Amino acid sequence: MILVPLVSCCLHYNASQAMRSTASFPNGTIIYFITLFALLFFFPLKHFAQEPEIWLKNGEHISYPKLYLHTDREVYFPGDSIWFKAYYLDGQSQWFFQGRLSLYVDLLDEQGQAIISQVLLLEYGQSAGRIEIPDSINSGNFVLRAFTDYQRNLGEDMFFHKVLRVTSIENALDKITQSKIGRPPKIDVSFLPEGGYLLAGQNNVLGIKAIDESGKGISVKGKILTGDGEVVSSFETRYRGMDTIHFTPLRKGVK
Repeated sequence: MILVPLVSCCLHYNASQAMRSTASFPNGTIIYFITLFALLFFFPLKHFAQEPEIWLKNGEHISYPKLYLHTDREVYFPGDSIWFKAYYLDGQSQWFFQGRLSLYVDLLDEQGQAIISQVLLLEYGQSAGRIEIPDSINSGNFVLRAFTDYQRNLGEDMFFHKVLRVTSIENALDKITQSKIGRPPKIDVSFLPEGGYLLAGQNNVLGIKAIDESGKGISVKGKILTGDGEVVSSFETRYRGMDTIHFTPLRKGVK
């Protein structure tokens, strides 16, 4: 309300002054137009520079995207699958973005090179997929990166990044087995009577435990014989190499 009369007065003053000085100063007209241009140019800038402050003061909605990928875990082995689900939200309202978009997912190595790339359909703010890790991949840290076309226009700072670990751990049992190929495996079978004793001629509960050289429970099948080779009972260990049977020992002894 105050700026408009002020601009009018300035224009009128500078125009009158430029006209009076034209006769004595040949560049008076140029000064007049420079003054007019400066007033018309800086006034709109001052006006529009206040608009973001007005938006924030009025609480108006400013939309920006947020992308998140939820993975099934963070440590993997060569040959595993990385299962994930993607969520694309409005950063202020936390509502899913509507419509259908393209979702770009990359698995980057430690040098930042994409070794696997996928393009998925992001439908109404959600998508899901998996990445197959190659069997020949080396151990190390890898980055799962995801973005949309809109985020690509804003720059990589707007992308989703998550560090995943791929490791190769050799199984200790496999090492033992490989080092002793060609040699019959050693199996230890323990018979554990309930109460610590077997009662001859009585029905007893007998626990059985079978382990290999590394102490790991294994599945075996066996028979309990008398001293004369007669089969009295049989067993088969399953979970962690254990089994339980009901057994009535004879007075002649058990072999």
